[in-house]
Amino acid sequence: MKAVIWFLFIIMSLVSCRKNVEDTYFDSLGSYGHMEETVSYSITLPGNVLKHGDGMEAMFMNEAGKECFRLTSRKVLNLQPLVQGSQDGYTGRARQFLSLQGEIKPEIAPLTNDMTQEFTCSLVAFPDYSLAGEIIGLEEERTIVGRKDRVVVRLFEDYPSTLPAFFLVGRGIREHGRDLVSIFGSGEIVQIVDAPGRSQGAGKGALAQAEIMETNHEVNYNDLIFLAMLRVQAVQRDTDDSEEDVSGVQEIWITPEIRPGTMKHEEDTVEQ
Repeated sequence: MKAVIWFLFIIMSLVSCRKNVEDTYFDSLGSYGHMEETVSYSITLPGNVLKHGDGMEAMFMNEAGKECFRLTSRKVLNLQPLVQGSQDGYTGRARQFLSLQGEIKPEIAPLTNDMTQEFTCSLVAFPDYSLAGEIIGLEEERTIVGRKDRVVVRLFEDYPSTLPAFFLVGRGIREHGRDLVSIFGSGEIVQIVDAPGRSQGAGKGALAQAEIMETNHEVNYNDLIFLAMLRVQAVQRDTDDSEEDVSGVQEIWITPEIRPGTMKHEEDTVEQ
């Protein structure tokens, strides 16, 4: 009941207007670039988790999507970028933000039956109003939140058609006479609560619950988010590759929970 009351309070707070973030942080004159990172990594599942082929592909793809964002977003946060928002497009549509491609054919360790699959992935995040949103509620009516805490966000235009979906967190600042956004955190959309844009057209905004993943400092009310577009590709290691050839690949050991149906394996590429 407490959670319901808290969320109803957040929805009602939308009635209260604050200064127009669209006019302040999103320039109508055009685009100012984007954030982009790529990584290569391998995921190893213990041989006793499941039999080969028995949900193996879905499990690898689920974990690959999460690790793609975790690794690439960390590279973005290490740069502590400042971005200028833009207003290139207003679509108000459901969009596929995570593309999973390639054939899962893991290498199997002869003694342990551990399964290892290699992946490459890229993250692209445009600081555009149509792909942005705002944090409008903090867990349990706190004034600040941090890693693993829940927040409520209002997505300005586009919203994820499937979950999981991920985002970068930023805060508006005034720098050298310009209104910019400082990127300092990351998070995951865990539930689309209400997406009126589905039936009422563009510009209505969608409400979602999200979880903060990493942050360089506390997350506050009115901080901005930018949805990230991820492309994950399963790759096969060349039989002729030497150990030196793959030394740059990060290896991640996973003991995942089996959560069927959390992600679809899409052959389509991410919409740009």
